[in-house]
Amino acid sequence: LRPSAYPTPPEGCFEWVTNGAFESPIFMDWGPQGFVVADSSVKVGGTFSARIGLTAADANQNIASSIRQTINLPAGFDINLSFQWFPKFDLDIADADVQFVNIQTSNGSIIEVIPRTKQTSNSWLAVNSFPLNSLAGQQITLIFGVNNDGVGSKTWMYVDDVSIIACPTP
Repeated sequence: LRPSAYPTPPEGCFEWVTNGAFESPIFMDWGPQGFVVADSSVKVGGTFSARIGLTAADANQNIASSIRQTINLPAGFDINLSFQWFPKFDLDIADADVQFVNIQTSNGSIIEVIPRTKQTSNSWLAVNSFPLNSLAGQQITLIFGVNNDGVGSKTWMYVDDVSIIACPTP
């Protein structure tokens, strides 16, 4: 049973992200790299979210952390990306730590959904209906990432309820 926060595709539409709520098995169909864990303490619903990057309790190090999933988007559909994210850092100082969400196309181009940033929040932030129509019929890789530079602060983010819904175009 999915939490109500997770989008349910309208009739005739299809979900293209596998395991976007990070439930079971935790990272099935996601390629984790660096410091990535399933976290049950901070989540939108269900049991887990994905935590990416180093938290205040972790030893500081220079590390690139990400989860990624490759998806073949259908042609002839209206396609939108949505997800919840919860950005965090422990010290508000200038350093090279960044959080980002990118889409990499099959030719290697990068589309920034959330450009490289360093921010912290006290609650979940929603990205709703980021349009992917220009990528219909192509293979993409969805990337959620955090880069820690190993100096000063530690930066991380939680991600949950990742969804790409495709609906037939009229």
